[in-house]
Amino acid sequence: MERVEVEEIELPLEIRLKILMNREVQIIRPVYIVAVTLTGILCLGEFFYPYPSNWQECRVIMVIMAMKTISISIDDYSLKRVSYKEFLGYLFCPASVVFGPWMSHDAYMLYYVHHSKLNWKWLVKMIQIFTYAMIYMVISNCLINALIPIEGGTFLPGKWHEAFRNAFVFRGTNYFIGYLGEFTMLAAGFNAYHYYDRQQRWSYPVTRPLTVEAPRSMQTVAENWNIPTYRFLRECIYNPFFEIGPGYAILMTYLQASLLFGLKVRVMMILLNVVLLAQSQQLIQNKLARWLNCCCQPSGCRDICDHRFGFWHPITLIINGFNTVLNILHLAYLGHIMHSDFETKSIWDLYQAWDDLGIYSHVSSFVWSVTLLCMN
Repeated sequence: MERVEVEEIELPLEIRLKILMNREVQIIRPVYIVAVTLTGILCLGEFFYPYPSNWQECRVIMVIMAMKTISISIDDYSLKRVSYKEFLGYLFCPASVVFGPWMSHDAYMLYYVHHSKLNWKWLVKMIQIFTYAMIYMVISNCLINALIPIEGGTFLPGKWHEAFRNAFVFRGTNYFIGYLGEFTMLAAGFNAYHYYDRQQRWSYPVTRPLTVEAPRSMQTVAENWNIPTYRFLRECIYNPFFEIGPGYAILMTYLQASLLFGLKVRVMMILLNVVLLAQSQQLIQNKLARWLNCCCQPSGCRDICDHRFGFWHPITLIINGFNTVLNILHLAYLGHIMHSDFETKSIWDLYQAWDDLGIYSHVSSFVWSVTLLCMN
């Protein structure tokens, strides 16, 4: 018998959207109301809460609760078997309710059913992670004034020395909170390794500072800035909307991330730049890797590198080194306005701060986009 090949027909956007929406409204989900309510509280609190300092202290708790609720609301299997007690236990888990990080409901149940046994490696890992947290807290709050003085004493032109200082204070605070969140997860017995790991290793990575400080692309920064949050946005927002189209998936991921951060203008502007840079850099670097047959893609070769020009080849080192320097400048440029001095500034003041740096990232985003169009 002859084999009949069936052509895959791509459905129009309207039909794909209707299929997705009909599938979501087949059952009434009360947890949707909770997710929308928590997200609305986050947005309202940023603008109308009478005590901003107090709100910043409890905002992280609301963000983690909103992320957990959203993640469980899109999981049909979890919704069919989870009880209200399990849902409240997952929502108010002491290991992640204060400092985070986010974890899926499946991971939450798995770690309690098949938990790793505590041993001396667990204690050593806890001491190590707590030490890292204290180091970044001291550096970002105390030693940064000596490493990068406010006035003079640096070789950086213009206000770039101030930008590097402010941006590193912001990144150091993120590393401190990330390691503190990892410490609380390990203290509660959560382990990223499987319970049957022969080496009995302990780890629950939240952030990777060394990878963020010297990134090949802004995609690497997004992946390693907060690993659980990146997984949440990818699995709970990006992947479901990818059925409609990649452009819609990126747009909805950007909007959801902006909502979780309370629709702050400066955060939305930073996220927009990161999205544009990450997408354009990823496409261009992948094309260069194919054309030149060198290991210069954003993530690098995870296992065995089959490229003609490997990681240590001069051509690869020049390309990766050039991209790394550009991205280090991006980190300083974008992180500069996250300093507390810009908390209540207007959009014009934020533009002035970036104008003092030559609107570097915006020009770079435009150049990358034009380059991508020319390469296509």
